[in-house]
Amino acid sequence: MRKFYNLMFKRRLDPRMFMTGVMIAVIVVLILLALMTIVQSKKKAANLVVSSRANSEVEIDHRELSIIDRIEYPIRGDSGETILGFGKIETLVLSPDWKRLATGCDMGVFLWDITGEQPALLKWFQNQNEAPKSLTFSPDGKLLAQGNNEGSLTLWDVVSGKTLFHINAHLGAAITRLDFSSDGARLATGDMNGLVKIWDVRTAKRIGRFSDDSGRITAISFSPDGRHLLTDSAATNSLNVWDIEKEALIFSKQAKGLGNMHFLIPPTAIFSPNGKRILSRHVIESTQPIVVWDVNAFDETCEIERETCLQLASIGRTENFWFHNASFSPDGISILTTWEDTELWDAETGARLRVLEKDNFLIDYAACSPDGQQYLTFDSRTNLFTFRELETGKVIRSFNLYYSTAGRTYFLPDGRHILSGTMVGGQTFIWDVESGRCAQTPSLKTKETQHTIAYSSDKQWLLTQSLSLKNNARHSIFTIWDVQSGEKVQTLKGHTIPLNHGVFSKDGSKVIGVDQKNAIVIWDLQTGKGAVSFVCRQLSSANRLALSPNEQWIAIHSARSGDVELWDIQAGALIRILQQQYGFMHHIFFTPDGESIAAVNEKDRLQITAIVSGATREITFGNKNPLKTIAISPNQNYAAAKGKDGRLTLLNYETMKIIGRTPPTVSIAYCAAVSSDGRQVLTSDPNGCIRLWNVSNHLAPNSTPTP
Repeated sequence: MRKFYNLMFKRRLDPRMFMTGVMIAVIVVLILLALMTIVQSKKKAANLVVSSRANSEVEIDHRELSIIDRIEYPIRGDSGETILGFGKIETLVLSPDWKRLATGCDMGVFLWDITGEQPALLKWFQNQNEAPKSLTFSPDGKLLAQGNNEGSLTLWDVVSGKTLFHINAHLGAAITRLDFSSDGARLATGDMNGLVKIWDVRTAKRIGRFSDDSGRITAISFSPDGRHLLTDSAATNSLNVWDIEKEALIFSKQAKGLGNMHFLIPPTAIFSPNGKRILSRHVIESTQPIVVWDVNAFDETCEIERETCLQLASIGRTENFWFHNASFSPDGISILTTWEDTELWDAETGARLRVLEKDNFLIDYAACSPDGQQYLTFDSRTNLFTFRELETGKVIRSFNLYYSTAGRTYFLPDGRHILSGTMVGGQTFIWDVESGRCAQTPSLKTKETQHTIAYSSDKQWLLTQSLSLKNNARHSIFTIWDVQSGEKVQTLKGHTIPLNHGVFSKDGSKVIGVDQKNAIVIWDLQTGKGAVSFVCRQLSSANRLALSPNEQWIAIHSARSGDVELWDIQAGALIRILQQQYGFMHHIFFTPDGESIAAVNEKDRLQITAIVSGATREITFGNKNPLKTIAISPNQNYAAAKGKDGRLTLLNYETMKIIGRTPPTVSIAYCAAVSSDGRQVLTSDPNGCIRLWNVSNHLAPNSTPTP
């Protein structure tokens, strides 16, 4: 102490020594802080792998989400519009007793009773514009879980429609797969980043967390005894089995070969109903076989590398098979698969038992009934659900849920009905405007995949093309169908190059189309023969055309440059080229008087050019998002435009002023049409949600145009 005292007070302190001591102290503190950070990060990383006793890091949202449990037609949207088609089915699941079907689309989740000849809509779960990504029923069928694109997890009471909880379970990462444990007490969720969580259904608390950093989870399944969790990943094409109690990965298998091709057909993996086997489907080299694994071999005595001690059967590996769907029968003895054919296989030997359906290409969903007597398939091209006998493949019954994936939507001549059709598959829908119900679902009588090209409102004919490959070149067969009966009217001849777009003449006597080589082809429907009239030399990638009301002029639009060529049909002469001035033009049409051509561009402008003088005027709609489609009323009192935000804007055609707007909707518009009396506007989005708007309901005060 005396030496310290003398050093500090009796002797003069060296400033250099003082600064050196301070620097050493600072360095020591920084090192300690760094060590503490490393320790905490390691603990956090360890918790990311397995932490089955962790508490939930999310807050439970107890708000009641919007539920419609008394469906009345016509169905009304939030802005008072009539909803005719719900949109494309993104996900679906059957209840364990096969009495109910839940389907998810952009508008929410719909619960159907499928016990009758035709399905009955029971409930509509509206989930705050959060598109459903995955669905699953609890084992007793009383609960329905929904995972969304935004990472939120919702649990519904199917009977009462009550929201049990709504939580941000995966913090923005889309929930791709869900599964309940056999006792219904736990719920497993997997997301786009390869993270798997287990939730307590009663408390909504997280009780487990698994991650192998393998990317998007494409399959998740509890074993029947609840001891194991099966996960399948898309990024590494890997199959993993976890021991939940021991918090350990007990089996992992990564397929070799073309692992990056699974985005075409996602891999799948499930436990058999008795829990003794696992079915997995992966891309391996030039095939996608189904492998059946023996669960009893998952123990410490079996080396993971020794595939032979685990694998029971391999289906299709030696025959270059690609399977789109696979599922166990209720007894786990056989496997139902779909691709070009629907087939039944022996799960133990891998032998084909029988072919149930031939040439039923790309069935999107297939499952066996609980009693093992029948199976259900779903084809998204035609929106058709079909029940068949498992023994023979014979059709028992079929139904359509009227989810119109509309490629084109039209008012029929009577003004009381609307026609919509699928872009691919040949399924059409006729809607009653007053009741809001689907009045008819005629299907084209063909097994070939049909692409919708054009519709004739005068004769109610539909023009389609089916594509084939000959000598490494694409060829098309063009067919005209009667919409009401689904019967073929005639096959067009004289041209085989695929069309990008086409239209019927007003009297239905001609078809005019633009093909993939920029040629304009005209068919005379009396003879069925067609010939190239002229070729658009200045444009590249001509993808759309419009016919003037007097059928004297035709406008062709380029998908690459955005420019438009205006031609005289009879003379085959180019009148002028309309170049984009304010952004890429992606929608063209003639005004009802036939004196001008209009083009919508990506800068929220409508460019109208007089055909004779070439004078151009512009209309700006004031939308924050680019316009996607537009239509003008028959008497040219107003224009109806819809932007990417889904907002419908009404504009006085003469004064160029906005006279009305609707609130934004969840989806953009794909096409638009105005009824013959000008009182209604029809829009449909790429997923097939059809909306019918009453113009008078959305006009500003003192701005009502006379229809």
